[in-house]
Amino acid sequence: MARVGTDPLLSEEDQNKLNLKYTAYTQVTITIAKSGKSRQLNDLIYHDGYVNFGSDRRVMSSVICFKPGDNVAADRLFADLSLVGSPYIVTPFAYGRGVGEFDGHSFLAVPHFDCTLIPYINAQSRVTIDKQRLTEEFIGIVRNMVDGILTLHGKGFCCRYLKPHHVLIFTVGSLKTGKIWNFCPAAN
Repeated sequence: MARVGTDPLLSEEDQNKLNLKYTAYTQVTITIAKSGKSRQLNDLIYHDGYVNFGSDRRVMSSVICFKPGDNVAADRLFADLSLVGSPYIVTPFAYGRGVGEFDGHSFLAVPHFDCTLIPYINAQSRVTIDKQRLTEEFIGIVRNMVDGILTLHGKGFCCRYLKPHHVLIFTVGSLKTGKIWNFCPAAN
């Protein structure tokens, strides 16, 4: 069964689509777009896709595919992401397990993102070198990451191994923002 969350940085139109109340009987379908890109995120693969809420609500998303056997980790990640509720941490749309050719895989649907931090840095390096300083946009993304880490620590989580591929880059209007999507719970 898929579970549902919302994201504070969605467009008003997409947020309105998700503001409806869903019961346990509401079907949430995660669809990988046929024309969507398949990209590698270290051990994970992610695709452009959609989340269908019932038959009349559809939202563009990025669908992260976990390897078979990662179901427990994926389930916990979805639960943890859903608890945080911060503009600096990804809030997932839905989580579910695959069927058919995807049997054994888990999927996490999140708001559609542009890339992870590494491709963003690689694309920005020329601008940084030309200007001989960091751009305001990059400084804002680093600020988002720091605010995300502070939020996580305040909620009992830690970032023992925060890596560049754990930060997703989103375009919101004309601005870029960074959000953490993968972290670990604090040790007791």
